Amino acid sequence: MSELTSRDLIIQATYFVASILFILGLRSLTKPTQARLGMQQAAFGMLFAVIGTLLNAHILSYQWIMIGLIVGTIIGYPMAMKVAMTSMPQFVAFSHAFGAIAATIVGVVEYRHMHTIDAMGNMPGMSRGVAAAIGFEVLFGALTVTGSFMAFGKLQELITGRPITFRGQNAFNITLIAAAFVSLGVLIY
Repeated sequence: MSELTSRDLIIQATYFVASILFILGLRSLTKPTQARLGMQQAAFGMLFAVIGTLLNAHILSYQWIMIGLIVGTIIGYPMAMKVAMTSMPQFVAFSHAFGAIAATIVGVVEYRHMHTIDAMGNMPGMSRGVAAAIGFEVLFGALTVTGSFMAFGKLQELITGRPITFRGQNAFNITLIAAAFVSLGVLIY
């Protein structure tokens, strides 16, 4: 059992690193001088996400990975070829959001998988370390999705580039982040 737990921790750690690299990549894309670094960070984030998925024998089928690779290539390659270089930051931010969505969904599915009732009627638990890794993965993945779509909207000029503020915003944001971390704490314990 400890070998399985160690493997699960390694897998969740790769997803956690992927989420952080996606966030850093998105942040770097906000400055033209760091855009290349942002692309590299996002690419390494995706590499970690793929490695984590390939290591996890419980939730993958190589058949579905190949189908996803083929469909992604069929859709993504023509899109990438048609995007003007001046629109590349928007395209990258939009694509980045889908990588973050994938990482978030993997975390949710892994959590649900670990809490399904087996054939004997037992519900296997998870260690606190695995729960923390999954929780951070979903939390940071969701934040990355939001940030990526906001970046796309601002770069595409669908929303204003000025800060959007409202009365009580700081209290609202603090409450949201506190609720997220309280929920994470409940998940872990």
